[in-house]
Amino acid sequence: MGKPNFVFIGVILVTIALQIFLVFVGGDFVKTSGLNASNFLICIGMGSICLVFNYVQRHIPVVEDPGDFASNPTVEEVLELREAAKRNTAADNKNEKA
Repeated sequence: MGKPNFVFIGVILVTIALQIFLVFVGGDFVKTSGLNASNFLICIGMGSICLVFNYVQRHIPVVEDPGDFASNPTVEEVLELREAAKRNTAADNKNEKA
């Protein structure tokens, strides 16, 4: 594990402190009504459930098939797709006239 990034940790802590301050003290300025202790703990619990779920989800092994991902087509493939689209458009126009 690398060296901790204290700037990032500081930004996160300041963000958390400001959010708590705005919810409890913001009042008319941010149009909030303060939370009581039980509501605050419910919010923290719901967030914790999301964190635990995310942790579990990231540790489920998944076998990835490179064929499932989009790739950049070659010039030949692009030209072939264009020709196929032109043929389909021409066939559709003939069918509409008939």
